[in-house]
Amino acid sequence: MMWRPKFSVPPVHTPARADGPAPTALDGDGAPGRPPLRETLSDPAKALMNALPDHINVTAIALDYPHVMNRIASAWSEPRMLERLVEALLIDERGGREGFPFAVADALTDLRIHRQALADGASKQPIRR
Repeated sequence: MMWRPKFSVPPVHTPARADGPAPTALDGDGAPGRPPLRETLSDPAKALMNALPDHINVTAIALDYPHVMNRIASAWSEPRMLERLVEALLIDERGGREGFPFAVADALTDLRIHRQALADGASKQPIRR
């Protein structure tokens, strides 16, 4: 006797679109029915990448998650804002999310540490008169 499931899931039908095929359930960032992300790196994100020291490699973020790199560049001038952003990206509070690949999570951590070191160094500068 062959095992049969008690229930079945019908195939999802998505209508064809004039501008191309409809997105599948796992296109984009993995959210069902969400179109793929097509964001590119902003000029501030490119400038930040060029200004970072060589030991901080954000290539994985820039290539696979350009929208995340853009958000990082937007928050870079405010250390507390960047800290909250990186924490929100690394800690899943919504549940059921897969998380970032190791290279991306590692780069996010390096960015947070580097930005904090810059902020700490700036706060320890003597006041010039």
